[in-house]
Amino acid sequence: SSFFDPFRDHSVFLPSRTRRSCDRVPGGFEVYNFAVGREALDRFFWITYCDNFLEIIKDRFWNPEDYPDSARLSAQASLYEACRTILGLYAPFIPFVTEAPYQRIYQPYEGHVSLHVSQWPTPREDIPEGTVVGEMEIVLGVLRSVRAVRTSMNVSQTRKVKALILDTSGASPEIKQQVESMAGSLKAVGRCEELRFDSAENESEIEGV
Repeated sequence: SSFFDPFRDHSVFLPSRTRRSCDRVPGGFEVYNFAVGREALDRFFWITYCDNFLEIIKDRFWNPEDYPDSARLSAQASLYEACRTILGLYAPFIPFVTEAPYQRIYQPYEGHVSLHVSQWPTPREDIPEGTVVGEMEIVLGVLRSVRAVRTSMNVSQTRKVKALILDTSGASPEIKQQVESMAGSLKAVGRCEELRFDSAENESEIEGV
């Protein structure tokens, strides 16, 4: 199978999503409105990081034998970077909670006596605001659609289902090729034993799928 490596492009996807948090948290401090930064950070953490990022990469840790070394190492590097950024952004709000994992995981490699005297997280300047990774957006679009179908059918989001059926007959040749090339990752995020391409009834966010 051809496996989509979402963090082959992680250097684009993560900074483009963290840029808003890196800007809004100190922006809130500057106007003495801590809630603005905290709200943006919470949305990033719970939705982008927990609901989507971890959902996509976790199968690489649960079933490493199904993925090439490059895909697993890329996911590990991305997870390491993402956690470090999140700890730094949350440090002013929950100083003790963030300090503990920093000391255990990052301090031996960075050498700072504390997270709270380390450099503030900053987004990469070479990634423009609004950058979209096409393949990533396809995976997330399918994932959100699968979750919606599960909810409508009262099927737990954690339950593994027998099959996920994707209909790409109405998609453009480019989208169809992308979706079919990502069968392995779509199977993982769909939590299904089998992924098939056939006719289906529910529309997704991806045009023609």
